[in-house]
Amino acid sequence: MPYAKVVSKGSTSAKVMVSLPSPGPLSNNDYIDLIWLKTAQFDKQENAGGTNKDRVFPGLIAAAGEFKPNGSPVKGAATASASKSEPVFTARVKTGLTVYPVVHSAAGYVWEGAPITL
Repeated sequence: MPYAKVVSKGSTSAKVMVSLPSPGPLSNNDYIDLIWLKTAQFDKQENAGGTNKDRVFPGLIAAAGEFKPNGSPVKGAATASASKSEPVFTARVKTGLTVYPVVHSAAGYVWEGAPITL
């Protein structure tokens, strides 16, 4: 199961890191290709216009990352390393939300971790 922890917290957003326990899917000749943070509830902040423009709805993706078979992000600097490692995903997410870390493996498995409130 993936787990999330707050790395740093600001007044409007928190930096969240999602990791996997060891051994992970690599030990079964699989790898994590997607990691995302899924929202758990409505945003309690009401906006002045009464519209849903600034609302966050349950089950929406707050942040996501895609990974190569060696564990490095698809977006970012190219790596020449042949060694494989489980990916670590870091993202900034709005404070006050509760999010679930979710991972998807190349073999089609999905795991959801415990929620974390930012």
